[in-house]
Amino acid sequence: MKKYLLTFLIFITFQGVALSNTPAMFSENYHAGLYFKIHTPVGPSQGTVLLTHGVLEHSGRYQHFIELLNQQNFTVYSYDLRGHGLSYGVRGHIRKFQSYVDDLERMVNLIKAEQVDGQQPLFLFGHSMGGLITFLYINQLKDQAIIDGVALSAPALHLPLKTLDKVKLTFAKGLTKIIPKMAAGVPIRREDLTNDLQMLKKHREDQLIVPDLTISLGLELSRGAKKAQAYLKEEKTLPPLFIIQGENDVIVDATKNIHAATELVGSENLMIISEGLHENLNSKPEVRKKIMERIGAFYKAQL
Repeated sequence: MKKYLLTFLIFITFQGVALSNTPAMFSENYHAGLYFKIHTPVGPSQGTVLLTHGVLEHSGRYQHFIELLNQQNFTVYSYDLRGHGLSYGVRGHIRKFQSYVDDLERMVNLIKAEQVDGQQPLFLFGHSMGGLITFLYINQLKDQAIIDGVALSAPALHLPLKTLDKVKLTFAKGLTKIIPKMAAGVPIRREDLTNDLQMLKKHREDQLIVPDLTISLGLELSRGAKKAQAYLKEEKTLPPLFIIQGENDVIVDATKNIHAATELVGSENLMIISEGLHENLNSKPEVRKKIMERIGAFYKAQL
């Protein structure tokens, strides 16, 4: 319990300044072991956005995006994946990737249950591994009508060999049965995330960033991506989609992602960031502002 209290105090230290600068209100809680926040706009809410972050990070890194959505009168639910941020679980570890998808479903059900009339539009946003989780979730939905629109940022639909090579994956299949919580040895290089020096400094100082993923998570991430690739081959009606992909992203396979996104949504709902890296919402201010505004406009177009 002391560990979680300390983590919470660290979180408040790093997030307090950003939160004090926004007129929106927020509340925080736990649901099924998942730490989440509800960010409420000052004016009447016209819809809700559920945000799923990427691997080894946490939802507190999206405060600037949340503030923009609040300004556009969207309520935002942000939560930390299990084993990340302030949520319960072994840091950077998962036994089955489907557990993340099930957690997203739990959050969707929570939002629907808390809505007075259950009719307010619900949108999803997922970045990187969070984008993969979100993509798997909408492909498993029995009722597509409950989600009104989905924005994916650099979704981990295709992983380059640099991220998880075949040798490591073959080795991991054996090790995951013996020592699944062992570090995989594939930490993410900060320089591959963004070219904004201020954002790099914040990442370096962020005590909630997980330094490495476990062998089990690495293997399950690869399996999740393969499952997504299988879904991409199916002809299926999905909620309206908007996809953002950096041209120079090396965390995911940018070339394959752009090809898949073009097939999936066409050029109109695909935003390719010239010379963009992996975290384009954390890129230089003028670039990230355009991206966030495009996402907000996409959500509004579905109302």
